[in-house]
Amino acid sequence: METLSKYISPTGKILPRRYTQAVRKGAKEVGKGYKEGAHNGITSVCKGVRGMKQVEVLLVKDVPNLGKAGDVVKVKWGYAKNYLIPKGFALSATESVLKNYENIKKMKELSLQRRKRRMEKLARELSKEKLLFVLKVNEEGKPYGSVSSADIVKKLKEKGYNIDRSMVQIDSISEFGTFQIPIKLHPEVVANLKIVVEPER
Repeated sequence: METLSKYISPTGKILPRRYTQAVRKGAKEVGKGYKEGAHNGITSVCKGVRGMKQVEVLLVKDVPNLGKAGDVVKVKWGYAKNYLIPKGFALSATESVLKNYENIKKMKELSLQRRKRRMEKLARELSKEKLLFVLKVNEEGKPYGSVSSADIVKKLKEKGYNIDRSMVQIDSISEFGTFQIPIKLHPEVVANLKIVVEPER
């Protein structure tokens, strides 16, 4: 899950990103909440109670030995006011900030679900494909050269598939035959691509 720090700058401004109108609206609200938290929130929470030992903040980035982005944690008010909030690691955990953060998190989760479904569809399409490579034969009857992941990506691109080389789960194929090559499209989606390597005749 992306953190709030990817939607807003350390000064509370909305960063230019490609997201839906709904996310943009939510991000603006979070940006507003950020400013409140950064400039007024921690002050209002602690105003008149400087002796208070701890306050609650929402982490927008992972902080070692404290928590992960999205966690609401209690910290010393001085640590929050002088470091976490000014450095962009956290927001004052006001009601509006928490509400807007939850809205953005839900929209991000929906976006991830849609991406997974797209990758599942792509996996089904790739599983029906067959890529043919023809290699020269050396004196021993073995392939002269090999089929690399870059070769596979290039061939897929010719067929209209935009696949990143890192998704191809092999380095190269250096023998003749038929192979099922895993293509990792998503952490939870892997396609099996049929590769045929034949000798040049």
